[in-house]
Amino acid sequence: MTHHFGREAMKPEYILPELLERLTPREKQVLDIILEAKTAKEIAFDLGISQRTVEAHTERLRIKLLARSITDILRIVAAAERMGLVRHDQFVTPVPHRAGRVGLQVAAN
Repeated sequence: MTHHFGREAMKPEYILPELLERLTPREKQVLDIILEAKTAKEIAFDLGISQRTVEAHTERLRIKLLARSITDILRIVAAAERMGLVRHDQFVTPVPHRAGRVGLQVAAN
C-alpha cells in the first residue's frame, strides 16, 4: 500500500475507496452511469427515475466525493483508477440497472 503525506494525501483520488464507502447503493449506481458519460435524462431513463432525482443524487455525489463538478468526479475516478485504487468493472455493492452493467469497485490490496 502506498502512503501519501501532506497536501497530496488530501486529494479525493487518494481517499476514493473510503469516499465510495459513504455512498448509498443508488448513488453508486448513478456514479457508474455518469462514468459512461450519459446525461441526467439518459440516467433517469436507465434507472426508471425522474431527471430531477438523478440531479439530486448527482449533487450528493459531488459533495460526498469532494468534487466541484461532474467533470471533477470523472477526473477523481480516472486518477484513482490509474493509481490502482479502484476498478471500473464492478460495484462495491452490486446494484443492477436497466443497462445491465456492473460498475465501480475498490481494488483489492
